[in-house]
Amino acid sequence: MLAALLAAGGGAPSPAAGERSVRDLRLLFELSLQYRPDMPPVVAGEGRKGRLLGSGDGRAAGARLRGNVRWSIFEVTGSERCEVELAGVIQTDDGARVEFEARGYGLVPDPRQPNHWQMNAAVRFSTAAGSPYAWTNSILAVWSGSFDMATGRHVYGVYVPRGAGD
Repeated sequence: MLAALLAAGGGAPSPAAGERSVRDLRLLFELSLQYRPDMPPVVAGEGRKGRLLGSGDGRAAGARLRGNVRWSIFEVTGSERCEVELAGVIQTDDGARVEFEARGYGLVPDPRQPNHWQMNAAVRFSTAAGSPYAWTNSILAVWSGSFDMATGRHVYGVYVPRGAGD
């Protein structure tokens, strides 16, 4: 996964001049999410791709962005992979509200472990112009992580290009 590549220094030969690599990314925050079967939707379904699967809560933990998370997930399900839209809000520890929307894919890399999904997505943020987190409005992030269907737990690393939001 992306986190392992970053920790290993990229795991690939150095890029040629003008090319980019995972070394160009830095961790913005770690995200732990838990599915809650009885939780109502956090975001509206209008304009979303796929059907609402459910909602949950969790925690974002990073040097510049920390807070509690509420989210809903929408999915177009396939036999071996699915299209996913996970959207919600981070209520930061200092009281600000940062909305996010992640669009990507999930797949089961090992058919012998059908409950373990690899999940990757592009992420955009939105918050008030006067917010101390307004810098998130001008960045795009990627997340890489996993979802365990048996426990309802999602775990992601959320990465941005080096220098983004500085």
